[in-house]
Amino acid sequence: MVIGNLTTVVQEIYKNGGRRFGFLNLGDLGCLPGLRMLNPPTKNGCLEEASNLAKLHNVELHNLLLGMQKELKGFSYSLYDFNRSLRQRMNHPSRYGIH
Repeated sequence: MVIGNLTTVVQEIYKNGGRRFGFLNLGDLGCLPGLRMLNPPTKNGCLEEASNLAKLHNVELHNLLLGMQKELKGFSYSLYDFNRSLRQRMNHPSRYGIH
């Protein structure tokens, strides 16, 4: 549903002259503090189902953007890997000034 809505919005902006787009993927939803509190203890304390949904979304977003780049003349995009960036901060907080 989200990918379909995103497609519609991007195509509408494209029709109105937009050619350059910026996107970011989803972080690990299963590791959000509210979901971690609801989740029984696991290896990393994250809710696996929500994490899997975020991973699926990120794969579909990547595929969608590649397809749009092939289909829409002049379409270009930048995709920021928010998921990786967030994971780096979670796994190595001291590198980012978090103690």
